[in-house]
Amino acid sequence: MDLKSEIMRRVESLPTERQRQLLVYVEELEHAHPRGENGAAMLSSLTAVLDDTSAVEMTRAIESACEGIDPREW
Repeated sequence: MDLKSEIMRRVESLPTERQRQLLVYVEELEHAHPRGENGAAMLSSLTAVLDDTSAVEMTRAIESACEGIDPREW
């Protein structure tokens, strides 16, 4: 039996009130668009996590360790 037929068979066996509940649930599924957190909101929650001195130190460390290419490593 295919999925649609199985769903229909089971729905038809439900009492009318349960069918109404199922219809409301299906309508909610049709209109639901899950969304993640807004990027700007997420970033704003991170402001002031680092003080200015720490941020500068971190930037320097990244630039010195990550921005150079060592041809011997290739």
